[in-house]
Amino acid sequence: MRICVFDVNETLLDLGALDPQFERVFGDASTRQAWFGQFLTSWLTAMVTGVYQEFGTIGGTALEMVAERQGVKLSDEDKGQILSGMQELPPHPEVEENLARLRDAGIRLAALTNSTQQVADAQIDNSGLREYFDQVLSADAGPQPALRAP
Repeated sequence: MRICVFDVNETLLDLGALDPQFERVFGDASTRQAWFGQFLTSWLTAMVTGVYQEFGTIGGTALEMVAERQGVKLSDEDKGQILSGMQELPPHPEVEENLARLRDAGIRLAALTNSTQQVADAQIDNSGLREYFDQVLSADAGPQPALRAP
């Protein structure tokens, strides 16, 4: 059995969909890239130091850090809209066709993310990609059952 596991955020799903929110809040859509870089740096730091925080909490803290560096007053509403937008991301344009090709070639597919299981499920469901995946896995959820042959 061949299995291919995909990262979710920015591999399958396009964070560029958040650009209008970043443009509105920060006046510059490219701030999204600074935020995601801070997000990943903060997540890695938490992993290395063994200080657990939910992935979404880390994302919110990273957003606050970027806002502070840029001198932007970030309201709770703005923060909530940006973070909830993570659950509504569309797939990159080439993703669906290529997932179908892999599935048609008999390769079992799984999605893996650091988000909570609830967010991971929402992301895959809302992106329209659920039919391609045998499992959606969250690193936050602990051990998962093994993929089984059909």
